[in-house]
Amino acid sequence: MTCRPNRSSLRRRASFVPRDPAALPTYNHGLHMQYELINTPAFLASLLAIYIPGTLINLFVLITFALNHKTILKSRLDRITCALVAHSFVWSLGRTVIEVLLATNLASQADPVAACFTSMMMVGLFSFNLLLAMERWFSIRDLEGRTYYKIVYVVLALCDLALLGAFATSPSSDGVKPDSKFQESLWTVVASITFLGCTLGSACLYTATYRYATRLFDESPRTVVFFLVPRNKRNNVFARGGPVDVDRTQLDAGQLARVRLRAERQVLINCCLMGAGVLVAYSPFFLFELVRFVGGVTELVDGFRGEREFWWVACFFVAVDSWVTPGLVLYYRRDVRRCLVKCGV
Repeated sequence: MTCRPNRSSLRRRASFVPRDPAALPTYNHGLHMQYELINTPAFLASLLAIYIPGTLINLFVLITFALNHKTILKSRLDRITCALVAHSFVWSLGRTVIEVLLATNLASQADPVAACFTSMMMVGLFSFNLLLAMERWFSIRDLEGRTYYKIVYVVLALCDLALLGAFATSPSSDGVKPDSKFQESLWTVVASITFLGCTLGSACLYTATYRYATRLFDESPRTVVFFLVPRNKRNNVFARGGPVDVDRTQLDAGQLARVRLRAERQVLINCCLMGAGVLVAYSPFFLFELVRFVGGVTELVDGFRGEREFWWVACFFVAVDSWVTPGLVLYYRRDVRRCLVKCGV
């Protein structure tokens, strides 16, 4: 007597097997477990040791802007700087909460909400740094530039909408990008446009700012004094028609050469610091994700033994940016430093 299989049970089993391989679940359980092993208690504690002080520094700078808004929030450059610090505060505070939830096992690495928040905050930081570079260029050229600001805002809104849609329709095993192929490709396009576009755009703008400043020094040598006077005394330095002498300062050739060298060095250092800040902080992270996207997760895990260490370094550099943004603001803005000390924050 031969046992025949139960056809109804076979049909029930077959109903759970997708015919199309593309219909298989996209959640990568192995990758999720791998990142759970990477997020060791010591690693999460080190990130919290960076994010918590970064959150406090950003908060102190924001309080300083709020208490002294009548004196240090006069120009559009001041408002963009304040918005950048506010964005950095939200970013560092959000990552602090996420790291605490991971350390206490109240959340997992595969949290699409945390992944979406991280991606949107990064896109915002890149955009605000680009706006800062644009405003510095427009200020020195005495241009308005409202149309270009609107373009940046529209692109930022579209990128945020694309990220929201990608994470709403796909899980995220690694807590960074979606798992589904289309959503992953969309995330990669958005990240590449914002990171590479904003980084290269900022570098070009700061380079153009430095070159234009040196050209001003050649055309009007006494213009160098403008870059050495305090910010609160620069209101009448530039007339509408172009640069003018500052208080008719009398300088001989030797003094003028020394002042010019100092001014050029100051402009060059400022441009290099502002342009390199975002690039250095986020390059390891995006290089890591680019390698994974091009080579594939399986090939990387099998062939790249230093993935855990590379991931640690990338996360460390990203976390340090919570210090870099307010630190650069305090470095450039002497008036903010004075108000910070005056307020006793």
